[in-house]
Amino acid sequence: MSYTALTYTVKLRIYHRLPKLRLYVPETIVLDYLKVGRPEKIFINNVDVTGRVYYAGYRDYRLVIPNDVVQQLNLKPGDTITLTVHVIRPEVVSYHHVVYASYQKEKTPEKDVRKFEVHIFSERELSVEEAIEEAKSAFLDALGSDYEIIWSLLYLRYVGWERIPVEVKGYIVIDFKQHYAPYYWTDISLEKRAEIIKWRFNFVNVDVDEKNIARVRNIISSTRLLIPDKVEKIQVYTTRHGFHVRILLREWLKPRGPKALEENVAENLRLREAFGDDAGRIGFDETKYSIHESLWCVCDVLFYKKYDVETKEWSIETFYREYIF
Repeated sequence: MSYTALTYTVKLRIYHRLPKLRLYVPETIVLDYLKVGRPEKIFINNVDVTGRVYYAGYRDYRLVIPNDVVQQLNLKPGDTITLTVHVIRPEVVSYHHVVYASYQKEKTPEKDVRKFEVHIFSERELSVEEAIEEAKSAFLDALGSDYEIIWSLLYLRYVGWERIPVEVKGYIVIDFKQHYAPYYWTDISLEKRAEIIKWRFNFVNVDVDEKNIARVRNIISSTRLLIPDKVEKIQVYTTRHGFHVRILLREWLKPRGPKALEENVAENLRLREAFGDDAGRIGFDETKYSIHESLWCVCDVLFYKKYDVETKEWSIETFYREYIF
């Protein structure tokens, strides 16, 4: 796997002194290498700290150095370090942004809280503010300006980002409550949606929403048991709350043909349930597919970064490990 090595000279800052000292790399550095691609390896003073540092903070991307690394490397506030990041340049043609909205301010575990999903596809990565503004424009374009009052009543939850190797530009708005027929609106052609779906059939994604590496090992073991001949490799990433497991396939789960869409979607959902994927995530995808089969183009999505609009916290996936089959 080829990568680009980016090296920075960084002055460390204090993240927290108590209960144990933690330091951080400021957002300007992090934003610089995230623009290039996905960080695969991270080194501090030539020591590999991949999987041991993490992203946190409000309104920004701070790379936090936990106390065990601080002690190991004998780091102190104000120290100048050499930060080296191995960045994988992804095959990107378009960026997929998703804005989630609901009527309820309070967050609950119920999977029907989500009211609308607005999907924005563009040739460049949008900021949080740009994604929200584009989502509002798409919403009003889809439902009409008379529905601006509806948008004003919505609570924005999250903004998520995904890179895709398909050239596409436009929007998809989905009404999860199915109050307003036909329940989805888009200016993206059916042919382009089909192209995205064909790309999605090359992988199965699992969201592990807890810091439990045993869950990841169980997914890998289950993969070897259930689809050993279909898998090329599994890539695992850490996130703010757990892990992303990306299962990359040698071939589609089911054969190409007249029933390829139906059969591959069914097998995707079956495997994700068997692997312990987030139940709400599966439920949302089932709802989208039931509204229209072409909406599988925005299903089985894992974001490389996600922003909580209420708390202003970021979750950024970081490469952890790769398993070759």
